[in-house]
Amino acid sequence: MMMVEALPFEALTEEQWQAIRSIRVDWPDDIDWQEVRKHIEVQGWAYWKYHEGRNAFGLPPKMRKTLGGLLRQVRKLREGMKSLPRHVLIDGPDVSFEALEQRLEDWLFIYNALDGPSFSGRRDYYRDNLYQELLQLWVDPLEGRLSYSRKLDGTPYGPLIDFLTIIVTAILGRAPGPSGIAKIIDSTEMIS
Repeated sequence: MMMVEALPFEALTEEQWQAIRSIRVDWPDDIDWQEVRKHIEVQGWAYWKYHEGRNAFGLPPKMRKTLGGLLRQVRKLREGMKSLPRHVLIDGPDVSFEALEQRLEDWLFIYNALDGPSFSGRRDYYRDNLYQELLQLWVDPLEGRLSYSRKLDGTPYGPLIDFLTIIVTAILGRAPGPSGIAKIIDSTEMIS
C-alpha cells in the first residue's frame, strides 16, 4: 500500500481561527464565517498542492535541457526521413513527427514557465497568488481596507497586518515581519 504524505497545512486550528475572528470587533454582520474559513483553508491546501505538483515535475532546468535535446533530435530525424527515397517511406512505419514535436514543444513551454521569472531568486508565484487571494478575501467579503498604520518607530501595524500574519504563519509555517507584510500590501495590484 502506498503511503500518502500529509501536506504541511491541513486546516486552521481553533486557536488560529479564534485569533482571526478577534482581529476586529467591527466585522460586518452578514459575513458567512464558515465560507471564509473554508476559503482560507482551500488556499492553504492549493498552495502546498501546487508546490507538490511542481516538485513532481522534476527540476525545471534539467527537464528543459532534456526536452530541448529531444526536440532537436526529432527535428533532425524528421529532416533525415525527408531525404529517403519515396519507396522507402511508403513501406516504413507511419511516424507522426509533427505530433511528437508539438508535444515536446508544449512540455518545454510548461517547463519554461515553471523555471521562469515567477520562480526566480526568492520569487514564488504560488506564494504571491496566496497573498493576492488573502487580500481579496480581506476586501470582499470581509469589507476590510487595504491599509495599515505605523507606530512612532515606523513599524507597520493594524488588523490587516495581523490577519495576514496569522494566516500566512498557519499555512507556510512562518510569515514575514510587519514590514514584510506591509510590502506585500503595498505591492498588491488590487484596486481597493
